[in-house]
Amino acid sequence: MKVLIVDDESATREGLRDLLPWKDLGIGSVYTASDGIEALELAAQVKPDIIITDIRMPRMDGIKYIQNIKAMSLDSRIIFMSAYSDKDYLMSAIKFNATSYVEKPISLEEMTSAIKTAVESLNKQRKSMELLCSSVALSLTEPDISLSDITNSINSLKPDFLLSNNFCTMIIRTIMPMDEIKKQACNMSDYTGIFDDIFSATFSAKMDEKEMVVHVSDKNITNEVELKKSVHRVMLKINQYFNLQDGVFIAVGRCVTGIADIWRSYKTAVEASALFFYTGYGSAVFYDYRTGYETFSDENNYKDTIERCLRFDDKQGTISALERLYIQLKQLQCNDINSVRNIFFNIAMMIAAMSVERLIPAGDENSRDFIWKSIAERETLDDIYTYLVQKVDTFFTYVNYTNARKPIYSIIMYIEKNYSRKSIPIQEIADSVHLTPAYICNAFKKETGKTIVQYLNDYRIEKAKELLKSNGIKLADIADQVGFGDVNYFIKVFKKTTNITPSEYRNKLLI
Repeated sequence: MKVLIVDDESATREGLRDLLPWKDLGIGSVYTASDGIEALELAAQVKPDIIITDIRMPRMDGIKYIQNIKAMSLDSRIIFMSAYSDKDYLMSAIKFNATSYVEKPISLEEMTSAIKTAVESLNKQRKSMELLCSSVALSLTEPDISLSDITNSINSLKPDFLLSNNFCTMIIRTIMPMDEIKKQACNMSDYTGIFDDIFSATFSAKMDEKEMVVHVSDKNITNEVELKKSVHRVMLKINQYFNLQDGVFIAVGRCVTGIADIWRSYKTAVEASALFFYTGYGSAVFYDYRTGYETFSDENNYKDTIERCLRFDDKQGTISALERLYIQLKQLQCNDINSVRNIFFNIAMMIAAMSVERLIPAGDENSRDFIWKSIAERETLDDIYTYLVQKVDTFFTYVNYTNARKPIYSIIMYIEKNYSRKSIPIQEIADSVHLTPAYICNAFKKETGKTIVQYLNDYRIEKAKELLKSNGIKLADIADQVGFGDVNYFIKVFKKTTNITPSEYRNKLLI
């Protein structure tokens, strides 16, 4: 809300401006003027919600000033202040429906209370006004309306809306949910006031969590250049008001003549709003200038290309094909957005299937429902493309990690297959994975924390433990079966590994 303080005494003006808890009172802007004439000019510019004015001032007193304010059709709440509490001034204040009358010297507590009363009165009135205006705005989206009824409603709420016979509808989408906008704006009229500051008159209504419809009346909207300027001013003001960074999207319908055809403008605005999927926040789309309506045909076989690149571990090729697909879809701006979502859904499912083949852990993230929800809840093509790129990154992170470990896995498999042999030379193991002995020794130690010989002996000991569960197998036979050959060496390694001898281990099992 906006407050205008009018007083010829600078101490009073500045004291009220600097000392009152405006933010706590729900006031966003405070303006000051030194007399009625200056205040009239300022009021015409800022349209204050509350006017706090002295009564006795030079050039134009407070009573005359408020008479002029009423003539301007400004529905401001009035708080008079004066050192003169005589009956005539009090009667004048009552005549102009003053919210409060505060005597000088001003008590900050009394003034705060008066402002609270004014704010509550405004909020109550605006809530009622908001509901009525919202009802009118929604009615204007329907083709079958009673022209006389809607005209009467408009005349009773915003007669200026009918001063022009040129109308258009905007659908405004904000990155911030409408409920959050209501909290930050204190009152929805503070938000919708942005539109009234730019256009002659507007009616607006909330459509869903993030969208609202705004019907505009203005003689200049038939001028393409002026309309574009006004729409971009709306975007700028909303971003500034809520401290957003490109957080607004606006779809503008065709301009129409007469309120009976506003629904046609709304219909075209809805069609234009579909392009939000391609343009995202920070953009405005004008129905007459959109170039979409084409359908997508995978003539370049993007899906096959991506599948082939995935199978051959070609990350760059996968990302490149995905990017080309994204660019083509963004340029085409196909009407059937669900079909576009399906294209990316199928690619995501293909990545998920290959992840399963590669034993890449993913849990629910690879389930059909999870993937579809992830794509469906993303608002724009950019968001979906980013999601797919992330899935590709994750896929290749695991693939590269697995590829790096392939020689290690092969060595482990070789050991587990040949552990019972008395001798497994390092050269033989290296030859099995086509690498040098030095390389596999370093790589194996780095990956497992053990040397190849340590891993081999540990594996043999684990196998020996299984055989020790049977009391009928001699230690020499166990040593031979697990590849140690020499029973004394077997006992030595077993004790070093487990801190007990094989016999002690067996006895513990039999207790």
